[in-house]
Amino acid sequence: MILILIQNHDILNHTEIKKIINSEQSSQLKYKARWVIKKYQQKFNFNYFEIFTAVAKSVSYKILLALAVYYSFLVYQMNVKTVFFNESIEKNIYMKMSKKFENQALNQSMWHVICKLNKLLYKLKQISRIWTKVLYNFLRKFDLQKLKTDYCIFAERDLIIVIYVNNLLIIVNDKKVYKNLKSQFKTEFKMTDMSLANHYFDIKLHQNINSIIIKQTEFIKKILH
Repeated sequence: MILILIQNHDILNHTEIKKIINSEQSSQLKYKARWVIKKYQQKFNFNYFEIFTAVAKSVSYKILLALAVYYSFLVYQMNVKTVFFNESIEKNIYMKMSKKFENQALNQSMWHVICKLNKLLYKLKQISRIWTKVLYNFLRKFDLQKLKTDYCIFAERDLIIVIYVNNLLIIVNDKKVYKNLKSQFKTEFKMTDMSLANHYFDIKLHQNINSIIIKQTEFIKKILH
């Protein structure tokens, strides 16, 4: 939404982040560009209140992988696309326009034009908390219980979901359970179905009937370099 400059409101700046992703999962380089807020300009209790990111403990999902082998469960993986664009903002947040649009506004004699955010934008401090709230509400539909030892893990008898922001590990004892869950997720979010998990952040997984082999080559390289 485009507005004329409003008094007594902080107007946040923005920037563009570009990066090249080189992953062991693929031999092809991926190029990403994001238009993001400069979150260090946000003020507590003014344009944000609470912050929280749903990140499962590394020891938690490693234990669950061991249990999956012991009980012959399957481990799948799903990813929510553009997760942070799905939800609306609770507070009024105003942002300067990009140079391109700013110049167009000046050409039309529109001085002091700014943007009001209607949806979440990358790097906002409250962004992860809002997404987590949406995801938690969605998971309650499946009668899953949140673990007291790790709030980013939801479980019931035949299904365990491990949350790492927008990456989900799905541990099930029946492929039909996974297919049903996947279809439910796709009705609410844009999803990437990664099928059987073979790469979870810095951990490479190789699954077979009796074992899950874990390799941490990427993690070791990061430490060494």
